Amino acid sequence: MFRRFLNWFKNLKLRGKMLFVLLAVLMIFSLFSIFIFNMMLNELQNMVIESNLSTLSLINIEIQAELFRTEKATYYYLGNEHIRAYVDKNAQPEHKTALQAQLTRNFFKSLGMQLIPNMTSIMILIDADNYCYTHISSVTPPEEQKALALYISQNYQEGFVSSFINVPIKSDDKAEGLYFVLPISSEEKLQCCGYIVVGISTNFLSNILAKHFSEHTALFVVDNDNQPICQLSQMPATEVRDLRSISEGRDWSIETASTKKTIILRQRISGVPWTAIIQIPMENITFQLQRYQMLFWPMALGVLAISYLLVNYSFKLISRRLSEISHVFSEIKKGNIDTRFPVKYGDEISQIGEEFNQMIDHVQHLRVDVAEQKMRQREAELRALQSQINPHFLYNTLESIRMHAHLNRDQIAVEQIRLLSDLFRYTTSFDALKEEVTVREEVAHASAYLTLQQLRFPQRFSIGFQVSEDVLSEKILKIVLQPIVENAFIHGTRPGSSMGRIFISGFFDRAGNRNVISVLDNGPGIPEEKLLLLNQAILSKKEPAFEGSENASIGLVNVNARLKLRYGDAYGIQIDSIVDKGTEVLIFFPSTIERDAL
Repeated sequence: MFRRFLNWFKNLKLRGKMLFVLLAVLMIFSLFSIFIFNMMLNELQNMVIESNLSTLSLINIEIQAELFRTEKATYYYLGNEHIRAYVDKNAQPEHKTALQAQLTRNFFKSLGMQLIPNMTSIMILIDADNYCYTHISSVTPPEEQKALALYISQNYQEGFVSSFINVPIKSDDKAEGLYFVLPISSEEKLQCCGYIVVGISTNFLSNILAKHFSEHTALFVVDNDNQPICQLSQMPATEVRDLRSISEGRDWSIETASTKKTIILRQRISGVPWTAIIQIPMENITFQLQRYQMLFWPMALGVLAISYLLVNYSFKLISRRLSEISHVFSEIKKGNIDTRFPVKYGDEISQIGEEFNQMIDHVQHLRVDVAEQKMRQREAELRALQSQINPHFLYNTLESIRMHAHLNRDQIAVEQIRLLSDLFRYTTSFDALKEEVTVREEVAHASAYLTLQQLRFPQRFSIGFQVSEDVLSEKILKIVLQPIVENAFIHGTRPGSSMGRIFISGFFDRAGNRNVISVLDNGPGIPEEKLLLLNQAILSKKEPAFEGSENASIGLVNVNARLKLRYGDAYGIQIDSIVDKGTEVLIFFPSTIERDAL
């Protein structure tokens, strides 16, 4: 059944296919529109949740910053001499009296010690029976002071780590008290000898929540028992959820009470046993979409009708333009190659027609170009044959000079002339037209060049070769080694010196599956900045922008460009250099010999 439908659809003309697709789209759109309102509601709900989760994160950060101020100020008390004397002397009466007086002056006269932000009280605790306590705002009964000292002594197990803790010493209808506990270590022994216990006022929470409060929401900060520590709300009391009934778990949830849904968002506050909570009535979200719901269907039907008219008109234009293309193809098939597609508009079909016209023009030009190229090729071959006359004259002349030097027994001149003749023959003979030669031929050519230079400068440098036999049999582009060797001689050996050395080696790199030829000298090396510019020039195929670089780089740039053009971007040359140590140029080229895998 499906195959029959597919064949029927394929046989439809373009207009029928497009109209069928439009009808299918209209049906799918009609079905899909039923779910749009819920999708919009979910999206808006997610936006509200993400926004308020960000608000909770900001509240968390600001609370942590305020508590950090308290923690930082408390650390200054560790160095107070009265506190140290009190805890180190094991609470002698005179030390406790001096500390009590110091703490009182601090609170009421701001003398001696820095006042701790958000502090309501401070206790210097040795154990449950030995402590010194001072308060700021309200008087704390002795039994609560005793309960605080007993709770800290029995329950604080953090060692030398300070922390904020809740102390359950108040009545059941109130939140637990928040205290910052800072252990005091003994100067003589590495052990805890007491605690600084700072009571924290929660008044700063109101200022923080007020900055992030918005209409139709409720903000809370609660303790571990969901007892409110601070809250701000403009919601009716009947709509505010009981905090003790809120379930733990995810960062947000949607809970229902009395047929009304409420979004509950919560986030633990780092470093303290508190949780920040936001309540948002769901009706606040749905209310924003109700005014759009009545306009949605009329607008959707109107858009569909306009879309149908526009698509139908576009189909007619496309069909007409395709008919024009078909007519042009028919004329070209008949042999009327001068026929062109009428380019009337700037649409894609006109662009195709323009490209087609350019293709026909190109085909016509190719007929002439092919004949011209054949003629130019014959002329080039003729010039190449004629160019052999001058090299032969040069070889004969050099041979005559060599024979004359031989008769006069000047062996150095004979060797120089022979090497020079070999160099010219390698580069100008008819065989020079070959693109590739063996590595053995390239090494021999480079050796002839270096030997000729060594005859000119006998004491300037020495030569070394170590190329494996398998690499010598490989094929490589012609005249890639000699420019690099020449560069090593010019820049890698010092005039007047007898310590220069140029060493040429070759091996197969199994890891990279490629051949490598190395040209190494022990010359002055290349400074790091110039080496960077030189490598960049090789990659960009341009001369580097530093003084004296032209002769040093043009051969390297050309060799690298030829290797990459011939073998691909994976091959080329690489330059490594260390100042006062020398320079090494590596040539990478592919292997054509099958080797046994190790």
